[in-house]
Amino acid sequence: IGIADTYTLIGDQAKARREYFNARVLATDKMTELQDRLQSAFTYVRERDFAGADLAFQGVAQQAQHAGFAVIEAEAWRMRARVQFINTVADLTDVKGSIATKHFGFLPKKQAKPMELEYLAQAEQALKGAKAISESDRQDELAILLRERVEALAGRGRFAEAEVVLQQLATMANNSPSSAIQTAYNGAEGTVLVYQTNYNQAAAFLERDDENAFSQFRLAYARKQTGASSSVESSGIMQFNEATAEQAFLSLLNKAASDPNGVKIGPRGQ
Repeated sequence: IGIADTYTLIGDQAKARREYFNARVLATDKMTELQDRLQSAFTYVRERDFAGADLAFQGVAQQAQHAGFAVIEAEAWRMRARVQFINTVADLTDVKGSIATKHFGFLPKKQAKPMELEYLAQAEQALKGAKAISESDRQDELAILLRERVEALAGRGRFAEAEVVLQQLATMANNSPSSAIQTAYNGAEGTVLVYQTNYNQAAAFLERDDENAFSQFRLAYARKQTGASSSVESSGIMQFNEATAEQAFLSLLNKAASDPNGVKIGPRGQ
């Protein structure tokens, strides 16, 4: 996997996919094979081929379901949801009013419910039906999923719905010391405030989610809007150089750090 990760981080996604494939062939268990497939799917994100990423994540979700790996299935559904609503750098900070334009041809214009919410519902169903994980792990994964749902709703300007989910996350955070739950809540709260242009309040929450690349990008953006920083480039986002989910998107954001509204990270031609 080390070789594949190296190729993907330096931008050679075709070679990375070949190495991830080789790793799958040599995998000694199904979970490792599925994790390799998941990592391979992110190479399409790095290429801005979100249609390809969508299909790849769908395949991982289906295979994980058949193999009984609910956590991997849920993650694949979450990532499939994410590629629906993170199409440009601006999508991390600005509300989009149109539903149809956020989907690369997959969503009929008359359909009221964005596809990302359907996919997140699939992820939640997978977690609720999981039998091979502890309840604490299930709650951690649920918090991560709820955060994704908050971001998807807030990014659409559906703040009333986002607040309902955010309150669910807040209750979980009040009742659990889990770092996964705490950071999920802080990141989600900060994200909503950024979308609502409440930048000063947002910064306080985003600072507590310092290991999430999206939160750190939003934090830098919020600080720039309030005059606390002169440029988004001053953020710590450049430190994220690992083959993680957020970094797959961040690899494209880095190119646009000084102009967060100027570079597209969605499918070509959009």
